[in-house]
Amino acid sequence: MVARALAACGLELGGESELLGATPDNEHGHWEHEEFVRLADELLARLGGGWDVPPQVEAGWAESAELDDLRDRVRQLVQHFDGQEPWGWKDPRSSLTLPFWRSVLPCLRVVVCVRHPVEIARSLSLRGASSERFGLDLWLAYAVRLLDDTEPAGRVVTHYGAYFENAEAELRRLTDTLGLDAPPERIAAAARTAVADSSRHHRAGEDATLGLSEEVVAAYATLCSEAGPVFDAALGDEPFFPPGPERKDLLRRQISAKATAIGQLRLRGRQEAKRADRLDERVAALERSRAFRYTAPLRRPYVALRKRFGGLE
Repeated sequence: MVARALAACGLELGGESELLGATPDNEHGHWEHEEFVRLADELLARLGGGWDVPPQVEAGWAESAELDDLRDRVRQLVQHFDGQEPWGWKDPRSSLTLPFWRSVLPCLRVVVCVRHPVEIARSLSLRGASSERFGLDLWLAYAVRLLDDTEPAGRVVTHYGAYFENAEAELRRLTDTLGLDAPPERIAAAARTAVADSSRHHRAGEDATLGLSEEVVAAYATLCSEAGPVFDAALGDEPFFPPGPERKDLLRRQISAKATAIGQLRLRGRQEAKRADRLDERVAALERSRAFRYTAPLRRPYVALRKRFGGLE
């Protein structure tokens, strides 16, 4: 919905033939460039994951020389948009791989589209893609990676619910922040069309936050706090109220501490794996040594004959 509205306001996303077509789940199209999606899927696969299995990466992973061929393909793709500024692409997978894209496009601006995590989890579940619990964990992985890889000054957060409160005002805020020079009548038309054609199949109830993990609540609160005045005005109908600054900072510190603990566990796991590899090498060397020791007595008469007769070939 947001990508379609921005395209109507002058953001170049690619030709119609280059965009993914409509599906039963997205009857008005995905507004995703096929080549960007293809590159993202290949990148995630190389990192050992996929859109539904966020890969575990180490610091500095995006600068690896093993990804240089993908970087070359990105540069070729970017050249396709020369003279078509402002341009961009929409792909949720980018939430997991922003450092890679920034290694080619260092001045990249990021539009973060937020929706209540319960609504997203239910949507994925009803599509048969996952259970609700899996959907919540996946939402958290995307959100935390986005928060880690961007700063408030380098991202623009827009909330799905804001468009059902005042779509024109929210879209105007977004275009102004991004520097899209769209006339007011064009913004108004884009807002009306995008929201009128959008089907809000899932809406979180008043008890939606019950049972959510503290990490999900904290990440959602952080993003909601940057979602702008239109979303703030809609909070009366929104089943989630972001906590105050002190509570939000506490939750973010807790997320950071857990992320650090997870990183330490991963490091310990890699160390254990290396230790196991070294043990395997020692066992293999020992087996080779034993095999040589067992066959040596059989080889001695053969070696003695070779020395005596100058070779048996």
